Amino acid sequence: MKKEIQVIMLPTEKNITNISKGNKVNELIYSKKGFDPHIISTQHLYFVLDSKIKAGDWVLSGKELFKSKTNENEGLFKKVIATTDKSLMIPKQNRNLRQAIINLPQPPQEFIEEYCRKGGIDKVIVEYVEYKTKRYQAGFDIGDRVPTGIFDLKVNSQNEITIHSIKNSWTREEVENIFISAREFNSIDGIIDIDRIADLPKDLSPRYSTFKDYLNKN
Repeated sequence: MKKEIQVIMLPTEKNITNISKGNKVNELIYSKKGFDPHIISTQHLYFVLDSKIKAGDWVLSGKELFKSKTNENEGLFKKVIATTDKSLMIPKQNRNLRQAIINLPQPPQEFIEEYCRKGGIDKVIVEYVEYKTKRYQAGFDIGDRVPTGIFDLKVNSQNEITIHSIKNSWTREEVENIFISAREFNSIDGIIDIDRIADLPKDLSPRYSTFKDYLNKN
């Protein structure tokens, strides 16, 4: 499962970061070794989404960052799900069912570098994976994994999230390939099934009768 989330940059004076502001408007400077906040202005990235807040979650309210002490409904605060700030810690249950304290997930260095190169990225898409529980029979693990409907943020062995850019435009060839690969038109006469393509214009049917007709007029 994938979710669109917001990326927010905030200044920090606490620890070394990979991001500093340049002298030009929207200029960001990346350093793999990091910048010392006592010498130069430094920035952290916070990956947030509108979600129900649980006590212990890190949240943003405007530019104020804090750990929530209560459960809150969606929309009041923005939940921080990942960050470049390694001082933010969360409890995590390990494989031995013991509680451990770990860093919030982090973005890959490649993304931080791209963020600086582009002068900022407002939104990205991140991946979630469904948690599956073991299935037992007569007290023995039979190897099956049962879906739970609970999704966790996907991270790699370095505790880094999986990030995808948001695509805002497509070439004509890409649009053609989307139609063809999705098989959302009749294989015999090319009639588009608008009931199965939610993203197409609602008035598609009256104006276009075939797949080729749609492409030729757009």
